[in-house]
Amino acid sequence: MKHLLPPALFIASVVHLLHGLTVPLELPARLVVSNVAAHWLAEHGVGKYPEDDDLALLKIDRQTFRERYGGRSPLDRCKLRDDLTAIIGQLDGLEKLGIDFDLSPTHDPDQDKCANQILALLKSKPKIVSTLILPVDLEDRDKSGGWRADVAAAHVQLADAELDVQFGMARQHQDDRHSCPSLGVALGRDGPGSERQAHCLKVEAEAASGHGDRFNIAFHRLALLKHRPETVFGEQLAALKGQGVKRVILGPGYDRGDEFMTPLGLLNGVDVHAAIALEPHEAHDERLDFVIDVILGVAFGALVHCIWGAYFDQRLGGTGQPGLAYKWLLLLVMLLALAILLILPTASTIVTVAWGWWISPVPMLIGMTVDALVTGSVGAAIHQLKRVEKAAANLAPAQAAQDSAPPAATDPDIVQLIGLHLPAVLWVFCVGWALITMLPSGAH
Repeated sequence: MKHLLPPALFIASVVHLLHGLTVPLELPARLVVSNVAAHWLAEHGVGKYPEDDDLALLKIDRQTFRERYGGRSPLDRCKLRDDLTAIIGQLDGLEKLGIDFDLSPTHDPDQDKCANQILALLKSKPKIVSTLILPVDLEDRDKSGGWRADVAAAHVQLADAELDVQFGMARQHQDDRHSCPSLGVALGRDGPGSERQAHCLKVEAEAASGHGDRFNIAFHRLALLKHRPETVFGEQLAALKGQGVKRVILGPGYDRGDEFMTPLGLLNGVDVHAAIALEPHEAHDERLDFVIDVILGVAFGALVHCIWGAYFDQRLGGTGQPGLAYKWLLLLVMLLALAILLILPTASTIVTVAWGWWISPVPMLIGMTVDALVTGSVGAAIHQLKRVEKAAANLAPAQAAQDSAPPAATDPDIVQLIGLHLPAVLWVFCVGWALITMLPSGAH
């Protein structure tokens, strides 16, 4: 089966190099895995992530927004000041506090006065790393240089509340060490601290981002978040006392404009930031993906080769009734469907839940499909033709066989891939370039 390795390497390399084009397939794959993982964890995974119990998600619910805050927007900062005072006073062990409300200056002196009092309150608690968000409105951001400086002077950190949406869904976040961190990253257990705050103070900092690494958001871990709001705000806060909460993220649960479609359905922006805070950098190794793709390519390729071989053998009258050869094609379709719909998603879900690694099933899906529909059939057909030629040559006189036989291995620079004679340089280029792109940063 050594002849199966070159095609497997070639296909895995091409899929890796064109991974940007597979995003439309990644989206439903992640959707399935996140939903299955979340439902399984909710039923069987209690206690799976005990380290997450120190994070509490608090939301100003719609009832509290209407009755206590008067339903006004922007939010009544004087009421927010009182609630923040209650949060800080009740949670003795609080270490990090993230506030997903825009507290930048308005045209209302009374509200701005209360916002300054919030800033003074946070400054008076140096043991708590407090984080405010950059202005949401782009025009306000352009004019917020002075306010950002005031926040920094109060020893309060800043973060970006913007969320990345792909194909209408929030599923990934971007983290660039040369830009202002997102609120979720800042609230992570091992957050960036103050070393990236210089980027938050630059008004143009958010526009300079866009080249950081992308990480999947671990929405499935929200299913086990112990301190997640299910009641009105006052009851949420009362339930946190004595629970060992060290991190709190507070945000709106009433704003329809702050809802995002996610693999778990519609969630508020603060829910998404909480999911990021639970696991800011989900483990993913493209080199491991590549190795798994090649191994599965060889294994599945061997199976496909055998099925296509049996089909051609029966179809050409070698064994059984030729008219029933289609049963092998049905078997192949059933195996491919089973792999796509059950085996690959299940394996990816198990790895995600058990070890926190994201192994995308998409490259494997593409490789298996190409194996089943292209390389396997052509390879088996060529193998069958060679068997027929060899049998015919053995029946002919020795000299006739010598004259009619094709020259043996006269083209060492040709590698047979996908049923075509492609130059070896193409194979070397694709495989070599894929391996180079997987080298650690700085090594190429």
